Amino acid sequence: MQPVSGDKLNSPDHSLSHRVFANDDTASAKTVVAAPGGKIGVGVDAPTAVVHIKAGTTAAGTAPLKLTSGPLLTAVEPGAIEYLNHTFYASSYLVRRSIALAQEVPIADVTVSATSVETLIYSIPMGANYLTVGKHLHIDINGHFGSISGTNGVATFRLKQGGTTVATIASVSGPNTASPYKLSIVCTCRATGSGTTGKMMSFLDWEEGSNVKQMISGPVSDIDTTIDNTLELTIQYGSGNANNIFVLHQGHTLCLDANY
Repeated sequence: MQPVSGDKLNSPDHSLSHRVFANDDTASAKTVVAAPGGKIGVGVDAPTAVVHIKAGTTAAGTAPLKLTSGPLLTAVEPGAIEYLNHTFYASSYLVRRSIALAQEVPIADVTVSATSVETLIYSIPMGANYLTVGKHLHIDINGHFGSISGTNGVATFRLKQGGTTVATIASVSGPNTASPYKLSIVCTCRATGSGTTGKMMSFLDWEEGSNVKQMISGPVSDIDTTIDNTLELTIQYGSGNANNIFVLHQGHTLCLDANY
């Protein structure tokens, strides 16, 4: 690499752009442009921001910007952006806050009908060691459902973490026809580790129709955070009646971490 000289960078002629070349010192290898007004272009000839970075590509190793996980600052510095393990942090005033990340937004209906077989309706991939102490998931899904009267029309929802059921909630006995619903789930990782040393706390809130509601506070469940912990939500009707039908229209998951 042959960078421009200090004399050129400090030249009083601020109308000029100064370029830094790499390898063969040709324009095709240009990596950085120091433009008038204190603007820096990374792979951009005419930057329109203080720092302007070119677009990435689909190839591995070409993201426009990437942070390496590392230790957090001992003293919080307002305006700092940091990355540790699986979490981004941004500091404002004197508090370092985790940045909420969205996961798994369904873009197509999921329909379960005329079956009493337990069926997966929603899942969130979470690899080994993704769960850290204070990792908090907030899930909302909604749509419409139908059910026959009695226990055969009850829909049971099971929340599973790495295949282990951590909480269960059920709909209210029908009948229902195209009844709107909302299912909210919050989970917090309380401890990490192998075997059963990991702990997950869950809370489920089911609302159906105009004013029917059930809430379940799940126990603190044993989980193994060192293995794949894909979160799954299943449904199981009491019978395979054709009027037992569940449709998930939309939803989302937000993931937060404890502040440090």
